[in-house]
Amino acid sequence: MPLVVAGNDKTQARRLQRLAQQGQLRRIYPGIYTDDLVQPLESIVRRELFALCSLVAPGTVISHRSALDGGRPTAAGSVFLTGANRRDFVLPGVTLRIAQGTGPLASDMRVPTFAGDV
Repeated sequence: MPLVVAGNDKTQARRLQRLAQQGQLRRIYPGIYTDDLVQPLESIVRRELFALCSLVAPGTVISHRSALDGGRPTAAGSVFLTGANRRDFVLPGVTLRIAQGTGPLASDMRVPTFAGDV
């Protein structure tokens, strides 16, 4: 199981925090952990990038240069998204850069992930 998500359950969030403190999980982002203790966090983030986008920045769409590059991060590690508010999220090895604009349209192609469509 590559990603473990606490969601809105505070009891689950505390349990995951304890497991991370005990070295059984590693934190990727607040409330998002991995049980992969071997691979570098940067490679886990790149492998699970679409799922992380749907968890960290729900309601955004892959846009700009990232849309042209198939959603891959730039050489500097940036992934460009468009959503309701301008914001950056820093993950290990990748920065999600959200520009303010129209969110997903009905005609947009969805990327299915365990966390929902991106």
